[in-house]
Amino acid sequence: MAKEAGTNRTYLSRTINTFSGKNFSSYVDGFRIREATRIIEASKKSVSFKQIAEMVGYTSVPVFYKAFVREVGLSPGRYRDDIMRRKA
Repeated sequence: MAKEAGTNRTYLSRTINTFSGKNFSSYVDGFRIREATRIIEASKKSVSFKQIAEMVGYTSVPVFYKAFVREVGLSPGRYRDDIMRRKA
């Protein structure tokens, strides 16, 4: 990411920390989880959470679940259930 931005990792990380109030990992998790919520909303129940985790860049489902709860405040299953209820 730093290379694409034409800078070094330290400067990129410091800039993200300053402007987002998050460390680099938390900042990236935010993007991943927003994409996961988009996939959940679009896919109904046809895509497993393991598949979604892999699609957004997680190699561990438990780590995906933990990041999802931290970002959204609900587990992926609860989030999907709430979305399905609202659409019904």
